[in-house]
Formats: sequence, structure tokens, C-alpha cells
Amino acid sequence: MKKFAALLLIVVMVASVFVGCANVNVEEINPNDYVTLGDYENFTIEEIIAEYESERMEMAQGATVFNVDWGYTITFNLVCEVIENNDDTTTYTKHSEYCFEGDKKVTLNIYEDTDNALRTSFDSALVYNVTDATASSNTANLRNSKLGTAFDFTYTVPTNSKDALAGKTVRFTVTPTEILPPVYDDSKIIDEINAFFKKYSEVRETASMYDIIVADIEGTIDGEIFEGGKYDARTFVLGYSEYPAEFDEKLAGTKVGNQTTFEVTFPEDWSDSSIAGKTAQFKVRPTMAYSFNKAVADNSEYSTLYELKEAVRFRYFVDYEVMGIVYDRSSLKANHEGLYKEYIKYFEKTHLSAIESSIEHYKNNGYDITKEQIINEYYGSEAEFEKFIEDTAKQTVLETFACYAVAEKYGVSYTSDDYAKDLAKMAADYNETNGTNYSASKIEKLYNKNILKLIFIETLVCEKIAANLDGLYTPIATK
Repeated sequence: MKKFAALLLIVVMVASVFVGCANVNVEEINPNDYVTLGDYENFTIEEIIAEYESERMEMAQGATVFNVDWGYTITFNLVCEVIENNDDTTTYTKHSEYCFEGDKKVTLNIYEDTDNALRTSFDSALVYNVTDATASSNTANLRNSKLGTAFDFTYTVPTNSKDALAGKTVRFTVTPTEILPPVYDDSKIIDEINAFFKKYSEVRETASMYDIIVADIEGTIDGEIFEGGKYDARTFVLGYSEYPAEFDEKLAGTKVGNQTTFEVTFPEDWSDSSIAGKTAQFKVRPTMAYSFNKAVADNSEYSTLYELKEAVRFRYFVDYEVMGIVYDRSSLKANHEGLYKEYIKYFEKTHLSAIESSIEHYKNNGYDITKEQIINEYYGSEAEFEKFIEDTAKQTVLETFACYAVAEKYGVSYTSDDYAKDLAKMAADYNETNGTNYSASKIEKLYNKNILKLIFIETLVCEKIAANLDGLYTPIATK
């Protein structure tokens, strides 16, 4: 729900501001007296996909600096050059097949093809701030990219690759031109993905690159276990072990249950200087290996982990935001003045508090800025700010009555106990995100009770609508 995300952002910014509880008891009002309800049953998947993509584009507006990861789509110009070293001379020769300059651009979904080693290494170099994409070691820092600003990295194509550049080292220069973030990132869908693999894990006899591996690891240098060298039942993706790439390559092909020993030399520029350039002896016993894509293909209508994740993201969107289409189809018969004024008071206070917080932030960073300057920057003028508050309040009145009307049509019951449980969960999520220790009642004071109930009931209504749609991913919990 867009409103929920916006409200949460405001509350995070102005957590010390309390706006009080609701004045109007919406449950005592007949919603059909105030709203002409639009069609809440007849949706097409295509219509919802368009809404989903529209939200991604809305999220991308104004974003010039970003960190891509799973779920992101990035468009860019690309220059690929083959690097050749002859004596003291280094030459860079363009490889036209992989050059996309000017109006020619590449659009990639990050980690869409995890079975392709070259593609996975390339995507990882877009995600992580590495200068050499050949090794998978320097994955501690995400790459801070900016639209229109080029960055480059090298990659040595494996000699056994079927690519025309096999055995050659190339330099990729990437200039991002457009970015589309996911509506829900991996942190939001991880529980569902984990539930899928818990139910449909495909155990393999041999560890293969890009499998999920569970392994006991003991790494020593000069007979001493180094920091980060010993783990019992460590879970990681083979190819992304956070050891040098040589570690993953030597572990690939190992039989599950068997211990293997080998040496790995850490690069001179390794992030931990205490082991950089040193050779470590590893004893590794993989106890379990899973294949992402095989598990997905064998147990769902999807072929890859990427497709599964996208299906879960879209399902979550439907579960939380499909009512937005219903609101667009609905209209107010009459504005409820009491609720309207309550919402104006709420939105005015929270937005003004956010503005004051911004002023304080600028002041702490040595900038003097006035309330009028911020309002003019973000809203256009004082009059437009007031109109924004009024329009937001009126739209929220419409959403409140439309949501209650659809809930009534579906027979959705929402009790005070349900509200208490939802509020407690919101408090727990808020505290985990912000490192606070707020009680449920304090969270309630940060919001408006009618808006909180709207958020919670809307989720139930969206789930009802989703249950009547064909072609959606079905969460494991409901199977």
C-alpha cells in the first residue's frame, strides 16, 4: 500500500511527534452512504501488472544514486574491450559484439540467469563494488552507482567457456541510464522463499556451482585457524563463499558427506590484511547441497529461482496493493466532514513535522533553510501544500469508506482483538527496523487509529481479491 510506505517514512522521520487517536468511529458509519463503490471483483492479471510496473516507475522517479540487487532492472550503455599486455604496453580493443553505445542499450534483470557463470559474474560486478569480476571475494560493499556516471571492471573469461572471449581478459565499462527497483526487495519475501525450499528442497549428491551448500569448514594458516576460517554447518551459495574464487572452484564437484582438503592463496589485495597474500589449508565437508533452479522447476510452474522470486513479489503486491485499483474505480458520494477534518489535522501535523525535521537536518549539516523554501521545493507553494493536504485527506476518506464497503461485501470480520494483534506486530516490526522499544500504544499515537485500521483491513480485503484471481503464486502457508 503506497499510503502505508509514505506514512511509515514520515513516522520514522518524526518519531517524537504524537498525533493522537481517532475522533470518528468509522465502524458506526454506513460506508455506502458516502462512496460509490467501483468494481472490486473483475480484474485481469494484465491490469494489475500494469499497476505493478507503474509503481516501480514511481519508485524510480528522482532516484539518481542507487545500489542494485535481486529484483532490480537496470538499463545501461556498455563498452567491452579486450585487454592485451605486450611487454610494457597494454592495449584495449573493443569487442563489438558486447558494445552497446549511444542509442543502443542493454536492459538486464539482476541475477536473472544464475546458471550462466559469465552472466552471474557480470551481474555481481553491477551489485558489488569490485574492480575484478573474476573473483567472488570482494562482496562486502554494494556498488554505489549513479545514473549517467560510468564505472568499469575487468573479467577473465574461463578457458573452458564456449564464449568467443574464452581465456581472454576484458574490461567492461558500464554507464547506467535507467533503474527500476523492485516493489518488494528480498528482505520482504525471504520467509516465503525459505518456506518453499524447506518444503521442496532438492538434495544433490555432489556440490555444484551456484548450489546452496551446508558445510563444515576449517581453514588454517601456518597451522592456526584464522578469523573467519572455522564454521560448523555454514550455509552459503557455492560461487559466493566470501573466500577467494579458488575455494569455490575446488569445492565444486565434491561429494556430499566426504571431506576434501585443499590449499587456497588469498589475493594480495584481500580485504583482511592479516591474511592477504597468505596460503590457507582448508578442510571442508559439505553435508548438504541444494539446487535452486532444479527445486523450482521440479516443484512449481516456474523454471528458475528468479521467476519464483518475481512471482512472490507480484503476489505480495496483489495482497497489499490491489485495492488501489478499486479506489481508482470508486468515487465519493459525499465527503464526511468529521473524518475529513480528522485526516487533514493528521496529515498537516505529520508533514509539517517532517519539514521541521528536514530543517533541523540541514542545520546540523551547516545549511540554513526555511520552512517556505522546503515547501516551495517539494510542493510548489504554500497554497499547493495546503491543497496537497486537503486532496490527501479527501482521498483517504474515499479509501476508508471504499475499503469498509468491500470488506462488508466479502463478509470480512475485523475485531478489536484482531486490531490489537496487528498493532503489536506493527510495533515489533517498527522496533526491529528502527532500533526502538516502542509499545503498541505508543505506535498507535504516532499514527491515526482510523488510518491504522484502514491499513490492516485493506490487507484482508486484498487477500480476498487475490484468492479469486487465477495465475497468482500461492503462498506455501496456504497450500
